[in-house]
Amino acid sequence: MKTFAWITALACIALGLTSLRDGDDALASVASTAAPSASASARDARVFETGEPAELSAEARSEMRDWGVWLDDAGGLAIPAEYAAGEGDKVVTHLESLAESYPGSEAVATELAQAADDLARAYRYLDMGSSGLEGATRWFEAAVKDLEGLSDRIVEDFEDAERESGYRLSGQAFDTEAAWTDSATVERWLDGDTVETSLGTVRLIGVDTPTLQGRCATADGALAAAEQIAPAGTIVTLVNPQSVDDTDGYGRLLRYVELADGADVGYSLLLNEVAEARFDSRDGYAWHPREKGYRDGSLQVADAGCEWVSDVAAGFVPADAAADDRSSRLSAVTGALDGAGARFAQVTESARAAHAAAEAEEAAAEAAAD
Repeated sequence: MKTFAWITALACIALGLTSLRDGDDALASVASTAAPSASASARDARVFETGEPAELSAEARSEMRDWGVWLDDAGGLAIPAEYAAGEGDKVVTHLESLAESYPGSEAVATELAQAADDLARAYRYLDMGSSGLEGATRWFEAAVKDLEGLSDRIVEDFEDAERESGYRLSGQAFDTEAAWTDSATVERWLDGDTVETSLGTVRLIGVDTPTLQGRCATADGALAAAEQIAPAGTIVTLVNPQSVDDTDGYGRLLRYVELADGADVGYSLLLNEVAEARFDSRDGYAWHPREKGYRDGSLQVADAGCEWVSDVAAGFVPADAAADDRSSRLSAVTGALDGAGARFAQVTESARAAHAAAEAEEAAAEAAAD
């Protein structure tokens, strides 16, 4: 009996092991069915790189400060519409100064200098009396050609300098790197560019990842990268630059997210090619201090099937040019240079009238003397 019992027990154990093995095979089958695609798995399994954008240089800041001074000086250029003998010298001197101090392309500086030379000739003729009006008109027309389209080229030079330097004209200075910071704890990532924190929902500044609704590899990779770089429980620093709105249209905090070692999560997503640099001054939104670094580190993310959230749906509001001191200063330069032809025509007519009145007064004095 004891022998039979041992045999029965061994048989039960064998059947149990077989059952467990079959159950493991079934679980493995279910797991295999639910697993993501091979490409998504490969992306999720890699070790994602972290980094921070290069700092803006002091030399670049100095160059942009020169631009700020020059724009203010150029905005103050006043071309008179009324004739007064010798007043043209002020305009010529001002243009000569703008040409010498121009911080942009040599071609524009040359055109400004040429306009100053032509205006000097025009005003000399204008002061000669009625006999000089024809010559003055000819040289004013030459100056108009020198200035034609120049304001647009100046704006292009300035914007190129902004992009190259990374600084953006703001108020009366370039102290645009000032920011407020807070510590927060990561609770969970909603997608690659949006994270729930202990301080609220944060939308990363200056980057965009595809929506998870499309379940494309890049969207999955962006989420995997964010979760690996700053997993739930990580204490991060939320950086709020003064040039960016505090929240977007959905009330999400607009912030840079930094790790303890200074790594920038948004920039890290760009380095790993799972995000693109967007929603900054280059596409009509607020400039942010790390824009140059983000743009330099961003590649075009092309992934068939990926869905990108539209600008409106993303909650970002286009920059208000009317409230931008930078725009008003550029407008002042444009206003000073554009329409010069009309003012030259007015001053010529004013000179014509002044010369005619002077000649009439002289004739009357001669008649009275006779």
